[in-house]
Amino acid sequence: MKSLTELLLTETPEGFRSWELARSGALHVGGLNASAAALLVGSRFLKIPENTIVITKDYRSAEVWLENLLPLLGRDSVRFLPGLGLKPYEEKAPFDGVLEERLRFFADYDSGPKLLVCPLDSFLLKLPEPGLVKSETLHFKVGDVVDLDATRRALLNMGFREQPLVSGVGEFSLRGCILDVNGFLHEHPVRLELFGDELESIRLFDIFSQRSLETLNEVSVFPMGEFCIPAETRFVLGEEVAGLWWRRFEYETLDSSVLDYLPNARLVFEEAGALAGLAEEMWKGFEAKFKTLAGSVF
Repeated sequence: MKSLTELLLTETPEGFRSWELARSGALHVGGLNASAAALLVGSRFLKIPENTIVITKDYRSAEVWLENLLPLLGRDSVRFLPGLGLKPYEEKAPFDGVLEERLRFFADYDSGPKLLVCPLDSFLLKLPEPGLVKSETLHFKVGDVVDLDATRRALLNMGFREQPLVSGVGEFSLRGCILDVNGFLHEHPVRLELFGDELESIRLFDIFSQRSLETLNEVSVFPMGEFCIPAETRFVLGEEVAGLWWRRFEYETLDSSVLDYLPNARLVFEEAGALAGLAEEMWKGFEAKFKTLAGSVF
C-alpha cells in the first residue's frame, strides 16, 4: 500500500493539476477547510519544492495546517513562525516556547526549500536582517581552541544567565574547564570539557542525574531568541528588560520582513479577503493603543 506522500507524488487528483502547475503569482485557497487546503499545498510542495509561505488567519488555523503538513512533508521542510503573542505595546516578553519556535526558523531558513506556516500577525512583523541571528550563534567543534572568558561574555550577551549549576533553559555554568549550556533547540543541556584551551569533548547530559547521554563532534549554541539585550544594558535596566520587546527598534534595526528571509517565495493566502480585514483591525488596534498611551504621557 502506498503512503499518502507516495500517492500524491504519483497520482494527482484531476482538480489539483492546474493549481499545482501554476508558475507565477500568489496562490489563493478558498472554499476548503484548513486540512484540505494543507493537503493541496503540501502536494504541490512535494512536486515543486520551492520556498512557500502560507499566511493563515490566526494561530489556531496555523496549528491545523501544521498538523496536516508535518506528517506529509516532515520537520526538515516545514517551519512555523508564530507571532510574539503580545498585545500592542504590552510590557511583557514572549513565552519561551514561542521564542524557540521562531528561532528554529531563523536558524536554518536558508538550508533548502521551506514551507513556512505564518499567522498574519507574524507575517506583518518587522524583523532583523537575515543572517543576524546566525552571526550571533556560537559554534564549537572538538579540537577547537576556546577562550572561556570570551565565551562567557558572548553567552551573557546572547541572553543567557550564569548559574552555579544549570537547571532551567537559558542558563549556563562555568566551573574550571567545564562549560554547561542549557539553550534552545537542544533537548538536553550541552557540556563542553576543555584540556587547557583545547575543546576535548562535547556531550549532551541529563539535567537531573548529570549523566552523559550522547557524545557529539560539534554543536551550535543559539541566542535566547531573535532579540537579545547586551549584558551591560540588562544590568542597568534590571527587571525592565522583559518590557522592551515592543521597543526593539530603539536597540536594533528592524527593516526586514519574512519575504527577505525567503526571497521569491510562493505566497499562499488562506481566505485573502478575510486576511485584509484582519490586517486593518490589527492596525486600528495598534493605533488606538498608541493614542491612549500618548494621551497619558502628554
